[in-house]
Amino acid sequence: MNEKPIRVIKKTNSIGASSFFSSLEDQRLKLLDLSNRNSLLNYKFPQKGCVKLIDELPNQIFEFLSEKQAFTFIPVPEPSEKELLEQGFIIIDPVTHEKISRKEPTAKEWAKILGFDTSFELPEHNPSTQAQSIHQDDKLQTLLYAPSLEAMLRRIRGYAESSIKDSGTNILYLNLGYLEWYESKDSDQGHFAPIFSLPVQLKQNKLDKKLGIYPYEITLKDDSLLTNITLKQRLEEDFDLNLPEIDDLEEPNPEDYFKLIEEKIYICINCCSHRLARKSTNIFKI
Repeated sequence: MNEKPIRVIKKTNSIGASSFFSSLEDQRLKLLDLSNRNSLLNYKFPQKGCVKLIDELPNQIFEFLSEKQAFTFIPVPEPSEKELLEQGFIIIDPVTHEKISRKEPTAKEWAKILGFDTSFELPEHNPSTQAQSIHQDDKLQTLLYAPSLEAMLRRIRGYAESSIKDSGTNILYLNLGYLEWYESKDSDQGHFAPIFSLPVQLKQNKLDKKLGIYPYEITLKDDSLLTNITLKQRLEEDFDLNLPEIDDLEEPNPEDYFKLIEEKIYICINCCSHRLARKSTNIFKI
């Protein structure tokens, strides 16, 4: 991501101050990168730059982190030899009785066999999903085996710490939703723009001897919630769509903000292809 979303400055009742801030606002908007190169408008989900979550509730994540609690990223359990035999990934030669290994399952393939919901579209928040035990713990489920997960989070943490050391800028965010938008009604090329991003930090925990890796936990870095002002400006210019701001909510949370956006999309005559994408990724911007 090329720039940090900036909160819109609220103007005072003073005529002089209002004129001054309005001028600053106009100048700031002119500096926004509204091209599709900007990750705030067109995030690419790089394989080495983000960790996707599955089967998690945005509101539960937000509420838990807001209470200064920590989540731990967890991997897909790796299959044992016995399990690989049972699922046919290893077969026994009937003549030589030797074990013959076929292609080992990917983390996603094995997660499906274990009964995981492997969709990157997060479930809707309702009493049924909220009551499930997997949505009441301090774990964030990924679609990676343990070694890959550790390597990915170690890399992301390294980039984030280097950025803070070099420039004092936090580049690590947990995104709890995206707007999938299209440049025209006839376009089949969707762009994903983050809409509910939390500034976070990663911490390496003690060695998990059972898994043989160092688990990582995530906590909220500060309480700031910033509207994606770059997306707001692009939607206003191209589609005459006024993207709601997170501050419009009395008690901000992802689900209520998603509803505000969906209501705006519904009445926008130029936005028939736009939709809310309930994806969650732990990402860093570069």
